[in-house]
Amino acid sequence: MSNPVIVSADRLAVNFINDLAAGRSNGNSPDVNLLSEHIGPHMIAILQVSASTHDVTAVKAEVQWRMEQDPIFRDAMLAQADPRKRTWTIPELLDRQFPKIPYIVPDLLPPGMTVVAGRPKVGKSLLAMQCAAAVGSGAVLFGQQVEQRPVLYYALEDSPMRIQDRLIRQRVPRYAQIEFRLDPPSVDRSGGNQLVKDLESGRHGLVIVDTSGRWMGGIDHQDYGETTQMLGPPQRAALEANASLLLVDHHRKSGGFEGGAIDDILGSTGKSAVADAALGLYRNSGKRGATLKIIGRDLDERELALDFDAETCTWKLLGDAGQVLADTLKGEILIAVRALADLGEVPTNKRIAEHLSRDPSNVNHAIHDLVIGGKLRKGPKTGRDQPYYIVDDHDYSFLQA
Repeated sequence: MSNPVIVSADRLAVNFINDLAAGRSNGNSPDVNLLSEHIGPHMIAILQVSASTHDVTAVKAEVQWRMEQDPIFRDAMLAQADPRKRTWTIPELLDRQFPKIPYIVPDLLPPGMTVVAGRPKVGKSLLAMQCAAAVGSGAVLFGQQVEQRPVLYYALEDSPMRIQDRLIRQRVPRYAQIEFRLDPPSVDRSGGNQLVKDLESGRHGLVIVDTSGRWMGGIDHQDYGETTQMLGPPQRAALEANASLLLVDHHRKSGGFEGGAIDDILGSTGKSAVADAALGLYRNSGKRGATLKIIGRDLDERELALDFDAETCTWKLLGDAGQVLADTLKGEILIAVRALADLGEVPTNKRIAEHLSRDPSNVNHAIHDLVIGGKLRKGPKTGRDQPYYIVDDHDYSFLQA
């Protein structure tokens, strides 16, 4: 839904109310303690009417009256009406007012299943931790404000000590709502029962499995049927809960900047067939910069230029890869500015040109464009030389003291 106060548990409650009013409830009502103030009181009152009258007509009347009195409740009911409807006519589709897609991370993680993949040690898990931190604390990620929602993180390749180190280095706040589990969710051939339960509970906006190989170890990853059978149920559960299931996976050996986020995923095409979105992280060995390729059913296909911050173990957004990295000099300048500052040097225009072994005149022209474009900002002059710093990056002005 477009209204940010409607959380996952609220959506499950609305589904339950729809079933109750239709006379098809199984009696298992959601935990009212998990509901927001916009849904919880309505849920309690409707349950009381149902328990006292045992009359579907009375329940329908109570629901209708409450929808008329409360616009937020009305919008929630309309948006989630018939969530399991599988047959539609053209008039029904054209007349239905569907809600906006409730992205868990805008333009990056939609509801459903997303696979983030890359070569070993390229920084996939660090990116997943960034996503968890942003969602769990309601922070900004890659320039997008993220709504705070609880996160469940299956860290299947990490020890508590390593997780602690990453939390500290990424400066994840203590109030971040992230629960870590070190044992894999239970598995059977019909589709990852524990993950389905996690998602259906409505307690989590984001569930991360790092890595999917550790979780899916008992099946043949090259078998299309086995892969889709296992991934299908949790993917569907994530969609219906308006939550995101993020699987950390690997790329084939033929990876690199010429690959694609879908084609490079290791194993059967069943993974990419089930996935609602795919993120491919591409990084040249020994280089700080990387490209994040994004593709999905509800996402615009695009590529982001990233730079790795070794101090915080996080990825920093440089901009759209087509605008930043396509202009090689500008991309090199942005990386050089941070590299010089990290080394304790003042990144002046002269020093940047020397660091890159580039013509100073060309460097100055490119720096000018980056300042105009809002990528760089000027620092106080030191003599004739002008220092530059990346906008919204760490404050390195102390280097000039």
